[in-house]
Amino acid sequence: MLASSSIKTGRDPEVLRLVLCVNPVLTTAPVPEEQVPQRGTLRQIAGYLADAVQETAADARGARRAAATGKAWPATGR
Repeated sequence: MLASSSIKTGRDPEVLRLVLCVNPVLTTAPVPEEQVPQRGTLRQIAGYLADAVQETAADARGARRAAATGKAWPATGR
């Protein structure tokens, strides 16, 4: 979403920076996934943030490819 919006406004999604800010309650025992990122172990919170970064990077790559080929983004079947 961020990448496709940036392309529509003439911005390069590669140079945009996104700050992910969470203020979780750290626990010693794992919590159910639906509670992450509000609470969880350090490993759960770190995993959530790593996944979010990967999704954002994938969105940026897909939006750039779509812009280069003139296809709509997000692509269907994603």
